[in-house]
Amino acid sequence: MGRYMVNKIGIDTNVLIRYITQDDDQSKIASDFLESLTTQNQGFINHVVMVEVVWVLSRAYKKSRAQIAMILDEILSIPVFEFENRQVLLQALHLYKTTKADYSDLVICQINKTFSCNNTVTFDKTAYEKAGMTSIIEFQQLNK
Repeated sequence: MGRYMVNKIGIDTNVLIRYITQDDDQSKIASDFLESLTTQNQGFINHVVMVEVVWVLSRAYKKSRAQIAMILDEILSIPVFEFENRQVLLQALHLYKTTKADYSDLVICQINKTFSCNNTVTFDKTAYEKAGMTSIIEFQQLNK
């Protein structure tokens, strides 16, 4: 069997948002483009785009955590999309569904875990209480 080359096309946040929301003239263009993707002509979505999608849906569109989680589930299940690291995004999504942590903090923490970081230090109280990060103050006190 011959091997074939897969063409990857990076997808920006605004394209996904137009596709998800279907709320302006650009939505049809985004839909036509995304629906034309195939396993040989894939869309690539990086971590920054996924974090921005959550931020835009939450802030600009006032979507609930449950609605956002459902949308992320759908995006992550689309077979013509390739992700920077699907496992990181799936782990962050699982925690997003079960905690009150910000999605961006969860993604940061999960990325750091994939690079064998024992801790991710932060000043953000919510991040260390909800996202699995470590208070930098506590970390310094414990490691003196």
